Amino acid sequence: MTRISTRISTRISTRITTGIANLIATAGGLGLSPFAPGTLGSIPGVFLGLWLARGLAENPLFYATLWLGFTAIGLWSVIVFEHAHTTHDDQRIVIDEVMGQSLVFLPVAFLAPKLLTADPLHQTVLGLVAFALFRLFDIWKPGPIGWIDRQMHSPLGTYLDDLVAGLFAALTLSLLFIFHSWKIM
Repeated sequence: MTRISTRISTRISTRITTGIANLIATAGGLGLSPFAPGTLGSIPGVFLGLWLARGLAENPLFYATLWLGFTAIGLWSVIVFEHAHTTHDDQRIVIDEVMGQSLVFLPVAFLAPKLLTADPLHQTVLGLVAFALFRLFDIWKPGPIGWIDRQMHSPLGTYLDDLVAGLFAALTLSLLFIFHSWKIM
C-alpha cells in the first residue's frame, strides 16, 4: 500500500469508528434533541433496566456481565465522542443516562422479582418511580454525584456521575421496598 492509500484507509476507518461512537453516545440520536436530551436519553434506560432486571433474577452472572459490557461500550463511545468533538460532558452524550437509568432496576431483581412479571400497571408504576428517582438525582447531583460532575473533567467523569446517580436512585428504590412495605402481589 502506498502512503496515500494508507492515509485514506485510516481516515475512512476513523470516520466509521467515530460514527459508531456518535450513534452509541447519543443513544441512537436521542441526545441530538433540542428538548431535554438527558430526559429523553433516560427513557431507553427504563426499558433496558427492566429487561436486564428480569434476566438478572434468572441468571445473575450472565446479565451482570452483559450490563458491564454495555457499560464498557458506552464508556468507549464517550471517550471517542469527546475526543472527536473536543468537548466534555456534552449534552448530546446520553448513553450515560441510559446506563445510569438501567442501574436503578438492580434491586428489583432481588427485592421484588414478582414485580418484573406483574401486570402492566404495576410495571408502569415501577418504571415511572425509577425514572423519577434517577432524574431527581441526575439533576440535583447531591454529594459525590456533584463532586464527580465538578471535579472529574474526563470521559470517565462524564459517565460516572450518571452511574452514581443510578446507584443513589437504586438505593432509594430499595428503601421504598424495604421500609415502605410496597406490597407487590
